[in-house]
Amino acid sequence: MSENLPSEDAPPPEPNHEVPKDDLQTRIDGSIKRQFQPPSEPDLSFLKEFRSEAKTESLFKEERVAAVTSDRARSEWSRTRLVLIAVAACLAWLIVGSQFYFGQRQKNQAVAFKPQPLTLAYRKCVQDGFKPYWICEDEAIFASTFRVRQGMAMNLIDLPDQYRMVGLSYLAGISRNSTSLLAEADGVPVVVFVDRLERDWHPPTGRFEDEGLSVSRSERDGLVFYEVSPLDEAVISPYLRPSLQVDVNGSNESPDNE
Repeated sequence: MSENLPSEDAPPPEPNHEVPKDDLQTRIDGSIKRQFQPPSEPDLSFLKEFRSEAKTESLFKEERVAAVTSDRARSEWSRTRLVLIAVAACLAWLIVGSQFYFGQRQKNQAVAFKPQPLTLAYRKCVQDGFKPYWICEDEAIFASTFRVRQGMAMNLIDLPDQYRMVGLSYLAGISRNSTSLLAEADGVPVVVFVDRLERDWHPPTGRFEDEGLSVSRSERDGLVFYEVSPLDEAVISPYLRPSLQVDVNGSNESPDNE
């Protein structure tokens, strides 16, 4: 037993520095991983914020464009609506005006072409106040009225002081184109119906005692004159004569040259 014991003078045994193979490989693998470790994922949060801002701006632009488009559409619709209202109003006035015009025309034609005693037209005129449709104090316009309606310019020639012209009316009587002269003789109402001779339907003439009126007839220069009044004879129509026409345009024209 004593032979195997180390002597006191022998050196101490060297430490065992040999590393197990498994631990060595693990260390090598860890070193490689540390050297070739991929970089950390970059921070892309700023891209999210940028995308959010871009999306917000895009939505704002779209809303602004939609608002502008809507405003333009409303403006165009407002203008269109005003135009439609104006057109509708014009059509309404046109319809109403045409109905009134043609209604009045038919009414006038019915009165004009419905023969009736001239004494009836006279009495109605007096009952309505013996007021003319218009007072014609201009001789040129007076003459032109007869020229346009009867084809002959007429004037009252040298009317005596006791006679007074009241004005002109359109009481029909002979035709719808008849011109009626309203006058007074010593304050007595007188109506003279004037028209073309070919339109004369020969209404009754003479003295009508039951009405207290007289109807006298005369014709000259292609015209026919019926004078109605309480007087026994015609006092105004003899002064209604063809004349040299001085029309409103300033030209002088003799009716005999037509």
